[in-house]
Amino acid sequence: MEEGVSKGRRSDLVGGGLVRSNEGWRPTKGAERRKGDEQILGSSGFAIQTLRAARETWERSHALNIEGIDFTAVQNHVARLFQLNPEDLLLLGKYPNRVAARSVFCYLLVRELGMTCTAVAKRLGIGQPAVSIALARGEQLAKEKGFTLPERIK
Repeated sequence: MEEGVSKGRRSDLVGGGLVRSNEGWRPTKGAERRKGDEQILGSSGFAIQTLRAARETWERSHALNIEGIDFTAVQNHVARLFQLNPEDLLLLGKYPNRVAARSVFCYLLVRELGMTCTAVAKRLGIGQPAVSIALARGEQLAKEKGFTLPERIK
């Protein structure tokens, strides 16, 4: 790092993805129009795809929130899926059915409801890395078994 400091500011390392890929804020050659977000590194197509996916995720979680689906509603839903008491999802332990249920619970909270791993970790009394691991496991289980959040939870 010390060697780099002596070289000073480099114009090729300034700006975000669109700025850098476009070699600064000057018009591109020809009539090519670029769309993107300077926080997303990559081509215009990649930036558009990423922004579209983020919008769809936000719209889904927002619709669920409007319907009143919150942490407790997801907890009750997952408990029914796994035939557990809702309080069991808040208990620690390595019982296979509870681990699977908590994993799906984490997945639905983060990916469907839009909670952060940190917020879920605080509610469950575990660390954020544990939520990330459970999330990956829960995603696989949810896909295998077809578990999702319905638009309305009874």
